[in-house]
Amino acid sequence: MLIASNFIPVIAPLGVDVNSDTYNINADLVASRVAKFLGAERLLLLTNIKGVLDKQGHVLTHLLAKEIDHLIADRTILGGMFPRLKAQLEAIKSGLHSVPIVDGRVLHACLLEILTKESVGTQILCDKSKSHAIIIPSFTMMGYYLRFDLANHRHDLPM
Repeated sequence: MLIASNFIPVIAPLGVDVNSDTYNINADLVASRVAKFLGAERLLLLTNIKGVLDKQGHVLTHLLAKEIDHLIADRTILGGMFPRLKAQLEAIKSGLHSVPIVDGRVLHACLLEILTKESVGTQILCDKSKSHAIIIPSFTMMGYYLRFDLANHRHDLPM
């Protein structure tokens, strides 16, 4: 409804408890849950790294959801990538078709990821994605989404 009214929702991943104390909630987890709530087919995450790396430091361009637990167990995935992939695994299990983790430092990374077959990071896949994409870049403290209908070359934002 907001997008149809030419507003772009901005979602800050903050929580408030009954005492009005605020908490920073993991942005990837919030993005995954928002994508699930919206019925998204894809969740695109921007990051400042090349993607998920193997033990030799090479980018894993494609991962099946079922491979993530193994990579965590054998300590291939460590540090900040651990909570990110756990959130993305939750998103895949909730019905999303793919969750690309995209190197946001690459010029036009989002366009390349959405409009071409070129991968700019790591594709986490459940099965083949369809024509729609929900994009929720994962920035600390802030995220936003846009909806595209790639099959009909339309979007919900004014040009």
